[in-house]
Amino acid sequence: RAARRRRAGGRRVPAEAAEASAALPVVPARSDQRDAVIGLLVEAFTDDPVVLRLGPGLTGRRLGALFAAEVTPDMLQAGTIDAVWDGGSLLGVGSWEAPRSDQEIPVGWGQRLRQALALGPRRARIVRGRLAELGALRPRTPHWYLSDLAVSGAARGRGVGSALLRSRLRRVDADRLPAYLESTTLGSRRLYTRFGFEPRGPIPGFAGTDAMAMLRPAH
Repeated sequence: RAARRRRAGGRRVPAEAAEASAALPVVPARSDQRDAVIGLLVEAFTDDPVVLRLGPGLTGRRLGALFAAEVTPDMLQAGTIDAVWDGGSLLGVGSWEAPRSDQEIPVGWGQRLRQALALGPRRARIVRGRLAELGALRPRTPHWYLSDLAVSGAARGRGVGSALLRSRLRRVDADRLPAYLESTTLGSRRLYTRFGFEPRGPIPGFAGTDAMAMLRPAH
């Protein structure tokens, strides 16, 4: 989906942090870890400049409800939400959409219903409209889509975002497909550039922010 933007990275990663990121284990998030995943996403995106533009009052409980409407048990079972743990602490999450044959498929009625129940019908319509604008530059051919990349504030600078990207991009490259995302800050854009993503253009409808569509060509 053309959803919330990532808030991982931002600072240049020193060599020792880059080496450490290569050793961080990345595993699929499980269904019984759903609450932890949602909590980390809320923490990471509460003051994200693009999320703040998605709709009125989309903070705190409402933001958590929106993520809860999106992070479903089925999505977790599909294995496209990656996680990095340190004991019982969730350090980072990468949420991906797998390629599909028809990239024009609209948001399903089930997802719309969950959004309406979470946000109320009026606010849900506003958010869906903004998300559609956010996805304006998304490719119409099969690709992997990075919906969210979130890193705990306590884990910043440890290479967690890099570990999450490196792990999933191995699968992307095995599929010989491009990957697409929308970055929302200059810092996150630098992170994605290091992994081969290239600017595709500013995102229409989000003037005044650093929202940028980015595409990583098939390798």
